[in-house]
Amino acid sequence: KGTLFNPADDEWRMFTTQSGLPSIEVITIAVDARDRIWVGTANGGAVFDNGTISSITTGNSQILSNDIKKVRVDDWGCVWFLTARGLSYYNPNTQKWFNYTQSNSQIIPNPDPLKLTNFYTCLHIDNRNRLLLVGTQAGLSKFELDDRLEPSFQTVRVFPNPCIKGLHPGVAFDSLPTNSRVLIYSLSGRILTELSVNPVNHQAFFDIKDCQAGIYLALIISPLGNKVEKFAIVR
Repeated sequence: KGTLFNPADDEWRMFTTQSGLPSIEVITIAVDARDRIWVGTANGGAVFDNGTISSITTGNSQILSNDIKKVRVDDWGCVWFLTARGLSYYNPNTQKWFNYTQSNSQIIPNPDPLKLTNFYTCLHIDNRNRLLLVGTQAGLSKFELDDRLEPSFQTVRVFPNPCIKGLHPGVAFDSLPTNSRVLIYSLSGRILTELSVNPVNHQAFFDIKDCQAGIYLALIISPLGNKVEKFAIVR
């Protein structure tokens, strides 16, 4: 309840297969920017979203295998499942799947997924350098993440916030959805400017040299919808 070092007021709940988990033996967990909890077990995956548990299996999705070794979420809000049969990628915004196997990538294949259940050992995402690394018993596979990873509203970053005049040149907007517009307003609702969005790196920049200290609003308009971000300029 907001007191990290006081376990006395913590609340605990037990989740089992009766709650919707595919197995009581949870192997891996990841949390995304919307506080959804993604889990992996040897019998499938699941996602906790606003108190609801939804299963993820080969029967109701395009995931390669129910035997999930690792689950990770990248800065674009996409979920990666490392399974006994390869790597599965899921975009919750588009609800689309993509699988990486020996037939369409350079991932080191599991020679016998039924017997070598621990062939894949680790999964790491380097968001800064846009790399994904898959550890195996036979070596390391490296993927370069391309523009297939579409930014979403859940991953928009506004920084630095607060922005300090004399120290910071301006405010950056990162991971903007494709075809976004960014309009800057004063707190009173007066429009100040529209920023130019770089279509390659999905970024925009607001120069604060002519701005007074105060609270400002950024209206982000995109095909995914609209979103308002608030940021402060201080001296």
